[in-house]
Amino acid sequence: SFVVIPMIVYGIIRYGKKMKEKSAKTRYLISNITILLHESIHGIKIIKAFTMEKAMLSRYHNALNDHYKNIMGEVKIQELSSLIAEVLGGLGVSIILYYGGKKVVIGAMSVGSFFSFVAALLMIYTPLKRLSKVHNEVQQARSVIERLRETAHLEVEKSDGVEMTLQGNIEFKGLTFKYPTANSNALQDINIKIMHGETIALVGRSGAGKSTMADLITRFWEAASGGIYFDNVDIKDISLYSLRKNIGVVTQDVMLFNDTVYANILFGRFDASEEEVIKAAKAAYAHDFINEFANGYETIIGERGVKLSGGQRQRLSIARAILKNPPIL
Repeated sequence: SFVVIPMIVYGIIRYGKKMKEKSAKTRYLISNITILLHESIHGIKIIKAFTMEKAMLSRYHNALNDHYKNIMGEVKIQELSSLIAEVLGGLGVSIILYYGGKKVVIGAMSVGSFFSFVAALLMIYTPLKRLSKVHNEVQQARSVIERLRETAHLEVEKSDGVEMTLQGNIEFKGLTFKYPTANSNALQDINIKIMHGETIALVGRSGAGKSTMADLITRFWEAASGGIYFDNVDIKDISLYSLRKNIGVVTQDVMLFNDTVYANILFGRFDASEEEVIKAAKAAYAHDFINEFANGYETIIGERGVKLSGGQRQRLSIARAILKNPPIL
């Protein structure tokens, strides 16, 4: 038993490590399948336009097949670890029966002592076989816990700082920024002054950093060096809530909600009156096409505004920002 039991424990630990690896891969493959399914649904127009239905279906089948193979690998490890525990346990009992039987025959051990020892040994092996199954389940859970730990250790936005109403004066001082996975800086030593009341257009080639500058103003990213100042106050000293409350954003990729036209515009400022909502829609040249809908402002626009044209979605996004009426747009 002193030889067999350690062998069983070693097998449990070894196959437990393999189970952990397989379980981690399972989570990764499931996320890939989910992403692929999400992209296929939201990109259905592009897929149809480029006649890529068969290619996307093939990708999805391959992803499912990889997941199936990995799951079968998990099942094999579970069954193999249980089988090894059974075989080693049976082998151990057989050896002890043979050795103990000889001892009884030659009179070195009484029959009662022999059967007592065998009974005790069987009582040990049963929990060991259960331990094999439990250990595999624990290893599966560990892969999930480690994924949760990664999420828990993500850097949290620092939201503390002073509350203030911005006038609209912005200054970039020696601003340098690089995305975490990039090899070179997206922005290098930027120095710009934008005064209250000015309208500024950033012009440059794709990837020059225009959108990055807008993201830095709203602190979606933090600058590597240099700084951004609002009314001579460092952006890092202003609370995130106060900062973003004073800024209106119209993104390139418009995000609308599965609600009414009215509710989507009202998202810019929930305490706005109906008159203010209509005024914002008129300023964004959205009022006319909204009135053409059967239900007007109460029209449900679908997920991400799928029932609207690209231009209509953009105008609702502009109306939402106008309704907010921020010092900085």
